[in-house]
Amino acid sequence: MQGQEGRRQRGRLFLLVVAPGSGPMTRVGFAVSRKVGNAVVRNRVKRWIREGLRKVPGPRGGVWDLVLVARAEAAESSLGAVLAELDALFRRLDVRT
Repeated sequence: MQGQEGRRQRGRLFLLVVAPGSGPMTRVGFAVSRKVGNAVVRNRVKRWIREGLRKVPGPRGGVWDLVLVARAEAAESSLGAVLAELDALFRRLDVRT
């Protein structure tokens, strides 16, 4: 993502940054820091994020660069909560139809 053109949306579990993409397809990155938990917990949160991105329809209407930053609360959640959070974040950003 270049410059400050991205939009940020804070949720209970994640911070989502969305910017218009510069490449041929949508790109997704995510960060899960040590603040979330130990390696086992961080890897679980990463698996939930990957599964959520597979199941929840992402932003439409163009090519996007997405960055998801996990918050500490993500460690105490579940896959269902991650799916709901991703859906809510995409809807609040109004990048999905």
